[in-house]
Amino acid sequence: MAGTKLPLRRDGVRCRPLCVLDAEDVALACNDSQIQRWLPLPCPYGLADARDFIASAGCDCGQRDAQLTFAIERDDPEPGRLLGCISLDPIAPAHRVFQIGYWIAPWARRQRVAVRATRLLAEWAIRSHGVERVELRISPGNDASAGVARGCGFTFEGTMRQVAYHRDQRIDLDLYSLLPRELT
Repeated sequence: MAGTKLPLRRDGVRCRPLCVLDAEDVALACNDSQIQRWLPLPCPYGLADARDFIASAGCDCGQRDAQLTFAIERDDPEPGRLLGCISLDPIAPAHRVFQIGYWIAPWARRQRVAVRATRLLAEWAIRSHGVERVELRISPGNDASAGVARGCGFTFEGTMRQVAYHRDQRIDLDLYSLLPRELT
C-alpha cells in the first residue's frame, strides 16, 4: 500500500510498526486467558514466541497485497505501552477484499481502543488504497469483538460454517463487513 506515512493516527490511537521493544508486552498480553480463548496461539506464549511474531509481522506498505501488522498505542508525544495489535490481511486482493484482525491487551480493554483502531485501519484501507470490502471474522460467542464490529459500523452477514481451525477443531466464524458507501 504504497505512499503510506506511518504511523497512522486518529481519535487518540496510533498504529505503528511493531518493534523488538514490544516483545514483553506482546508475550504478557498473549498469555491472557481471553486472547488465548479466541486466537490460535501457543500456550504458554513465551518471549521467544513474541519475538518471532514481531520478526514476521509485515508492515511494508509498499507491497500492495501483503499483510500489514501494526502495534496499537495511545497517540501521545511520548511512546507508550503497547495496547494491542491489529492487522490488515488480503483475502482476495484482486477483488480488493481485505480482513482486519486484532487483539487488545487486558490493560487496555473497555477503553474503545479496538473500535478506534479498527475504524482507523478500515477507513485508511478504503479511502487511501481503494479497498472495496473490509471483513471481520469473529468466533460466535466473542461478544466483545462483535461489539467492536457494531461500534465500527460493520454489518453482520451471517455465520460461515466450519471455515477455520482452532485448537485442532473446525469452527464457525461470524462474518461482518464494511463497504466504502457505509463510511460516514
